Amino acid sequence: MAADIDFWFNYSCPLSFLTRRLLLRAAQESGARIRSHPFEHRPGIRNAVFSQRVWEHTVLPLAARLDVPMGEAPPMSATDTRPASRGYRYARDRKRGEAYSDQVFSAHFQEQAGIGDPAVLEQLAGRAGLDPGEFRAALAARERTEHPRPTPEEGKIPVTLTPTIVSGHLRIEGVPTAEQFHRLLQGAGSGRLSRPGGNVRPSGRSAASDRAVCGRQDRTVVEVVECGLH
Repeated sequence: MAADIDFWFNYSCPLSFLTRRLLLRAAQESGARIRSHPFEHRPGIRNAVFSQRVWEHTVLPLAARLDVPMGEAPPMSATDTRPASRGYRYARDRKRGEAYSDQVFSAHFQEQAGIGDPAVLEQLAGRAGLDPGEFRAALAARERTEHPRPTPEEGKIPVTLTPTIVSGHLRIEGVPTAEQFHRLLQGAGSGRLSRPGGNVRPSGRSAASDRAVCGRQDRTVVEVVECGLH
């Protein structure tokens, strides 16, 4: 039986970008059903900027290992991802959510585009097969009416970091290890799995030194284990 997987992500989180690629590949091969949920680490506060050192020693090696193309330099400006998240919900309602996310993630991490800019998002929506004018109007309307952290379904499971993956009783925070990924697709296991920091930690670094996360807003430059709040 194919697994049902809920996936929480943030468009500024490189681990969300990488994990999403893994999940989409798995869905094609296994028939797993993925429900994606945008998550804002701290609504109204721009997400942090990565240092070149962290990018080269943590993000790029992981991307190469997972065979996911990634820009050689980190995005250079802090990003408010709320407009992009609103756009995703509009696109999802029109069955273009994953096509839209393809465009937004690629623009942010491969093209250095400003995904906090509604004009940029409008162009990306057009590439994803949406009507740019309707998208622009919907984005403006949702900005006036939408709660920054939507609940019902998205609020049923407490999430504090991205990526977070939940399937049945199985919960994974961060990029899954190979074993965790296998269990996820098999729909096996119960309880919460610990954060898989080991498969994103650079060699020679201690676990304690990797506790900083890329959703914290009290630092300008951050280390990457997962993207979230502590």
